[in-house]
Amino acid sequence: MTKSIFNKFLDLYQSSAKAQCFFWKDEWHSRERFLSLISIITNLLKEKLRSSDYVIYYGANHPVALALPFACEYLNLKYIPIPETVSMDAALEFKKIYQINLGFFLNDTIENFMDAEKIWAQNKNTEYASIDLNLKPNANHEKFGIGFLTSGSTGSPKLIFQNNQHILANIAAAVNGQLLTEGEKVLAAISICHSGGLCIQTLPAIFTGCPLVLMQKFSVKSFFSAIDGHDVKVTLLVPSYLRLMRLSSFWDREYFKNLRLAGIGSSQLDVRLAQDSLKIGIPLFNIYGLTEAGPFALYGAISNTENGIVSIGKPAINIEIKLLDGASGKIYLRGSAVQPLLLEGTQEKRLLDAEGWYNTNDFAVKIGDEYFFTGRQTDIANVGGLKVNLIDLEQKLSAILNVNNVVVFLRPHSLFGEILVACIESIDTKLTARKILKMCKGQLPRHMIPRNILIIPEFPKSSIGKVLKNKLKEKYYKKIDLKNVFLNP
Repeated sequence: MTKSIFNKFLDLYQSSAKAQCFFWKDEWHSRERFLSLISIITNLLKEKLRSSDYVIYYGANHPVALALPFACEYLNLKYIPIPETVSMDAALEFKKIYQINLGFFLNDTIENFMDAEKIWAQNKNTEYASIDLNLKPNANHEKFGIGFLTSGSTGSPKLIFQNNQHILANIAAAVNGQLLTEGEKVLAAISICHSGGLCIQTLPAIFTGCPLVLMQKFSVKSFFSAIDGHDVKVTLLVPSYLRLMRLSSFWDREYFKNLRLAGIGSSQLDVRLAQDSLKIGIPLFNIYGLTEAGPFALYGAISNTENGIVSIGKPAINIEIKLLDGASGKIYLRGSAVQPLLLEGTQEKRLLDAEGWYNTNDFAVKIGDEYFFTGRQTDIANVGGLKVNLIDLEQKLSAILNVNNVVVFLRPHSLFGEILVACIESIDTKLTARKILKMCKGQLPRHMIPRNILIIPEFPKSSIGKVLKNKLKEKYYKKIDLKNVFLNP
């Protein structure tokens, strides 16, 4: 029988039903408890679902969100996890587009949707003997898939559909690349409604028999409490979370000493943050991937930053890579873990070319047998005839100003053609545009110094802390005072 995510867990359950499966709100729960939750959700879906192939979950991390992929695959349904950072209006729009009459919510109310917390309480308070734990291996999963929302950091979010084969291939790559072994505790600190949050470590941990510590929401304090309290060996972070840690009192070798692997994904890791992390012994492991092409495509431990850029490693199993110009250029990916379908309404659109390659629109260089990410096509700007890498400039400004987040974009100007506008995330009331300009002089080439600077208390962010650049630009683009720019930065 063809393996499936449900069948793989069933094999693990049958080998040891009482073994630890996941930790949630001060208590460890066994594989048997997890199977009973899958059983409850499966029976609810059988009973209540009408004329729809889709099921939605909307909210933060929760055991119900962990069990839903298994229940949906068992019933051959499509599953759409939507993180709580997406607006209620947007969630309802998906409900309308896909004619979904049943779903699950957390911390909110949606008509005809079921409360995840009530279902979890029912599971916790029900004796195992009264739960159907005899779900049989399922061979029919042709329709099953998970529709992940892209982050929308540089444009409108898209719904990318990953089928059973795609998910299993990515899980195999993640287990192999991270050397996950049974019994090793894994901390799920980012949203499991995100493709990386679910498929890089969470599902791989469950299949490998790694006890999973499930956090509802990320905070620095709760992260280190989990690391210390459960002897966690493996976790996944994003650069924005790592920056928050660097500003906290926990930024010390002592707090990371038991970690074997700290995966970093979602967005580019800047050199300074990597260097600061390596100094205190954080075992950084860079992971490159995309919602559109599998979140675990390239990987590798970070040991140095001698080239001034951070390695994204080598291709995972099931993945081929080519650079457009041989040793450098645009990244193309191909393989069993790379078969994305874009859902436009209910229509599926294939994203691969005739030879099966996916154009990532990202750029890299190859040095030895490793690849180094150099940016996206939209990251290169022309300022006064000189090229500026916007990502590189953002990282330099972040280091100069000692702030977590900086976004730089271009704005047309009647005198200069186009100018660089820098948005600085800071609540420091003493920080002014003129003070920032003074700090930049002597540390940046003149053509890289922004002519307009906005100081913003909080940037809009995705469920995993990635800055939503498109939303930020939309909100502040027209508020820029083009008559009040620095003439001689």
